[in-house]
Amino acid sequence: MSRGTRRFWSYTRAALSRVASDAWRVLTEEPGAGEERAEQAASAIMVDDASQMRGGMAKVAQLMGYLEGPGAAVDGAARRTLGASWDALAAMGQAEIVAVVDSELGAGRFTEFSSTPLAAASLGQVHTATTADAPGQTWAVKVQYPGVDAALTDDLSSGMLMKRLAGSDVGGALPAASVTALREAILAELDYRREAELTETFGRAFGGDASIVVPSVRRDLSTGKILTTSLLRGERLALVVDAPEAVRARVALTLFRFAYGAPLQHGLCNADPNPGNYLVMDRDVGRVGFLDYGCAVVLDEALVVEEKKLWRAALSGEGEDFRMAVFGEGLLAQKKILTSTTYREWEKYVVGPFRRDSFHWTPTYAAKLARLTSTLVQAGGLTLPPHALLLWRQRIGVAAVIGSLNPTADFRAALKNILG
Repeated sequence: MSRGTRRFWSYTRAALSRVASDAWRVLTEEPGAGEERAEQAASAIMVDDASQMRGGMAKVAQLMGYLEGPGAAVDGAARRTLGASWDALAAMGQAEIVAVVDSELGAGRFTEFSSTPLAAASLGQVHTATTADAPGQTWAVKVQYPGVDAALTDDLSSGMLMKRLAGSDVGGALPAASVTALREAILAELDYRREAELTETFGRAFGGDASIVVPSVRRDLSTGKILTTSLLRGERLALVVDAPEAVRARVALTLFRFAYGAPLQHGLCNADPNPGNYLVMDRDVGRVGFLDYGCAVVLDEALVVEEKKLWRAALSGEGEDFRMAVFGEGLLAQKKILTSTTYREWEKYVVGPFRRDSFHWTPTYAAKLARLTSTLVQAGGLTLPPHALLLWRQRIGVAAVIGSLNPTADFRAALKNILG
């Protein structure tokens, strides 16, 4: 069976599970239960297929599990099920993984190599290991699944799957060049040498920040399909969502400073804010480890200039300056949209966290921001050109991740510090 056929049957199985759940709702007269049951069943199928197929299918499941707004799962149990795709998919067998390691690095490079992975996601899985030349040091070794390069390439040739990766609601409204840019950025995740370089670039950028931790890279134990870094220890973000309010606020501010500070201060963007890529290393100070740089890019200098204008205007409340920056960044497709009620509401939501000294960043806020952005892009009023697509895709994702913590914090002061 071809991979395209397997994708088709995956979509079909999920759709049929919804039909069965709708039938259950009719028979039992449980209106709410039917919708929840449908989403839970479809999510379980998606995670099962993601574990089998990996690649682009797993990436779709990842997005649906943490995004808010159009195209995302709504039911809490369904979202938790999809959360397994972030870093807890079914692991590949030890023998297959060791074969990749030996082929890439040569046999015997590690004195110990864990049989159970720390994480298993869309393109590879991570094992702990030790080496003879660094006694007492434990390394995190990310190993690319054999054959996943061909699988991902095949998946990204599917227009339907690319639409879902771009956002099922806006995928069809994006310029063809933006879809191509997204495809190229995702394919670039297969090159672990590139990821090693970007990890080091981010590490230098945030080297002086005590709360933002980037792992160091072991270049002599890294190749195009193996990435060896220092091992960061901490708790998954999902374990912090029920923490005391002060803890959630500290962690949220660290996530915000990384997401907004990278482009505005350093001209960088990590475009994959998957919750599985964060480790809370110290609740007391909001210290967070940032793990994955496969879908990261260096931004064009002209874009960074416009970004600074936009967020300075967000702080000052100068609406015309903000709209000029939207135009300068290439986001404005039709000038007449600026007078629409939907655009004005979108603008209010974008700047909302930065117009007061204390802002409650909720999942509802994140969902509304995503929905308004989607509505404007679909209507042709706003657009996401290739140079800005990854940045705004990341921004919508980060809004959802911060929203999952439901924090109340001074994001205005944080943005002021980022902008100097």
